[in-house]
Amino acid sequence: MRNILTLALLCLTVVACSKGSPGNQRKKIKLTPEMVDAVMSQQNISCPSGDCPDAVARLFVINFKDADESANCTGTLIGEKLLLTNSHCIDMGSLEKVCDGFYAVFKTELGGHEVARCEKVLYRNTHRARNRRDLADDDYALIELDRTVRAKPLEIAREGFAPGDKVHPYVIDHISAFDSRIVKLSCTVSAESSNGRDNALLNCPAIGGNSGSAIFDTDGRVAGVLYAGEDTTVDETSAYDVRVAAPTISLGFSMDRILEDLDAWL
Repeated sequence: MRNILTLALLCLTVVACSKGSPGNQRKKIKLTPEMVDAVMSQQNISCPSGDCPDAVARLFVINFKDADESANCTGTLIGEKLLLTNSHCIDMGSLEKVCDGFYAVFKTELGGHEVARCEKVLYRNTHRARNRRDLADDDYALIELDRTVRAKPLEIAREGFAPGDKVHPYVIDHISAFDSRIVKLSCTVSAESSNGRDNALLNCPAIGGNSGSAIFDTDGRVAGVLYAGEDTTVDETSAYDVRVAAPTISLGFSMDRILEDLDAWL
C-alpha cells in the first residue's frame, strides 16, 4: 500500500523548480533537507473520530535525489523511541539511505505536531533483495527514533488477535504534503491464511499510505499491524463517513507473529 506523494507539488510549494519540456524524459526533482524541513514545520494532522492516540505517526520516506520515488506510510510508537511500521515502507536502498530521508510526524495536543527522525533500523526484511519475496511472510519493521517525543508509547497485546475479534486500525490518510487525517477503522478478524502468518480483516478499507498502521484491540492495545488491502472505492478525499464504511478486505499480522522477530527489542 505504498502511497507515492506528488512531491513535485511539495517542491513547487517550497521553491520554484524547473520542468522539462513536453515529450522529454521525466526530469527528476531533487529535494534538499531544508526544503523538506520547511514542509515538516507546517504539518496539520486532524482526528475526525475525536479519539486518536497521539502515538500514531504520519511517515515520510524521502528520496532526495528523485522526489517521485518518495513514499508515505503510517507508523505507531510502541516503545520510548520504538516505531512499528511495514518493511516495504522502508525498502529503498541501504539502511543509512532510509534513515537519512525518514520523518515521523506526531499529532500533539491543541492541534500541534512534532517530528522525529530515524536513528537506526532495528529490523527490516529486504523484500526486493529476495526476488519479491511474498509480503505475507514478515512485512513489518522496527525503527529506533532519534529522540523521545511527547506521545505515550502504546501497550502491546502480546497474544495478538484471533478470528472473530473486533479490531480498530488507526490509519493515516495523506491528503496533501501538509494535511493528513487519522482514520479509525472498525474491522473483524477473519481466518488465518494458509501460511499461518497473516489474517484477512473484513470491512477494513485500507488505502494507499495506510501501510504500517497498528491494529488495536478493544482495550486500545497494539494487537498487530496492517500491511495490505488497496481499496479503490474510496480515497483520502472521501467524506469520513463514506471512507470508513467501504466493505473491503485488508490483511494484517497478529502481534504474536510479529514478536517472533521483534521481541529482542521490546
